[in-house]
Amino acid sequence: MQTLGETREAVLDRDMDEVERLINKNKAWKQPFYIVIAYKQNFSIVGPGGEACVKRHVRAYPAPPADLMGTIVITYNPSSSSITDWKVNPHDVPIDYEALAPYIKGEGLRSVRSNVRASDYRYT
Repeated sequence: MQTLGETREAVLDRDMDEVERLINKNKAWKQPFYIVIAYKQNFSIVGPGGEACVKRHVRAYPAPPADLMGTIVITYNPSSSSITDWKVNPHDVPIDYEALAPYIKGEGLRSVRSNVRASDYRYT
């Protein structure tokens, strides 16, 4: 029987193994580099129940990637031999709350907006 969190832990372990592999593979790079982890539905491959499978993308890049929803970007600095930053871009943000204003009646938007600053999100 599968336990709670078992799949999550297995996916995380596999991703971290891949991150370590990419760090070791790119040791010759002198400048910091960026490792992008992303999962996306792949409708060309279907599972036994007809559902779309998930395609995994883990790659190293010499330049910082654009902020894309649903990605994790890890910054690795070879000179200090350490991961210096993790940037998680969840699927459910950014949300342009100002664009929703005409569609929300009453005080609903005010309570949501109180915790959000425009500078928190960058739209590309």
